[in-house]
Amino acid sequence: MERFTGKVAVVTGSSYGIGRVIVKELVKRGLIVAGLARNVEHQQKLATEILTNPETYTGKFHPIKCDLMQETEIREAFNNIKTDIGSIAILINNAAYMGPYQTLLEQNNDTYQKIFDTNVKGSWLCMKEALQSMTDLPIVGHIININSIVSLHDFKAEFFPLYTASKDALRTISRVLRREILQNKQNIKVTDISPGATDTPMADNIKPSFTMLEEDLLQAEDVAKACISVLDTAPDVMVIIFINHYNMYEQNVEEKDEI
Repeated sequence: MERFTGKVAVVTGSSYGIGRVIVKELVKRGLIVAGLARNVEHQQKLATEILTNPETYTGKFHPIKCDLMQETEIREAFNNIKTDIGSIAILINNAAYMGPYQTLLEQNNDTYQKIFDTNVKGSWLCMKEALQSMTDLPIVGHIININSIVSLHDFKAEFFPLYTASKDALRTISRVLRREILQNKQNIKVTDISPGATDTPMADNIKPSFTMLEEDLLQAEDVAKACISVLDTAPDVMVIIFINHYNMYEQNVEEKDEI
């Protein structure tokens, strides 16, 4: 992580949950973090917490209002980051929209638009913007996409079909981007981290879909630790991670055995 000290990281969906914890862990390690989120109030609270604890948070945090469903806001945010803060070394695409607990036929066009504009289009645009900045860096840049275990397994996907499809799409984009970067001989890494159900406000949507104990949930800190771990790997090492609580893994294995 030392090579990233003083460098710029962009974290989307930084106002609460996983994104908020990732921001705190990066700033603790001396990074300059630009957080993109729609919720200005939560962003400002995080900024105040960081600013008033300089012994713990040795880096800096810049909250930026940005709706990832709006292309113009994404472009403006990244232009401001590059102009006012500096070249981007790390992008962590964390923002996501799950939608309601519904079957495929119950979901509507508005839900489809919000899910794919946030999870796929928004993440893709952020990657394009960050890549332009990373090519100028003297160190290896790193893009981390916070995906989901649903992109790897049929994980109760029948009640979150569009969300699952969007995460499948993001995983494909990550894979193709890795190949393009390799072909272009660019010093940039792309990592997918695919957590299982995590104890964030989004978990409130998941709970009705199957019996889930509180101890079965991952914590946002678990995902943040995974991000720090992959950022700490050597420049020539590429890893792809999926994390899930052991009890939930056992539950899914048992369910599949019964089918």
